[in-house]
Amino acid sequence: MSSYYPKHIGDFKIGDSNSFTKTVTETDIVLFAGLVNDFNPLHMDSAYAATTPFQGRIAHGAFVESLTSGVAGSLLGMGAVHISH
Repeated sequence: MSSYYPKHIGDFKIGDSNSFTKTVTETDIVLFAGLVNDFNPLHMDSAYAATTPFQGRIAHGAFVESLTSGVAGSLLGMGAVHISH
């Protein structure tokens, strides 16, 4: 088994955790928007986003969800998947 994965699915215990920090960049947002073809101005246009209840641009929900999935699959261990929040 690769040392990249700290655990195998059979090694998990209730309460196991890990963490991940990522600074979301302009490049991340633009590349993700192009990948999924979601150019909603809430994600892309600072002037428009400032007029919304968020008062600024926000990352795509699917982008944030994919980071969560990455934590499960890469940092928790082999066989881990993100199912729900």
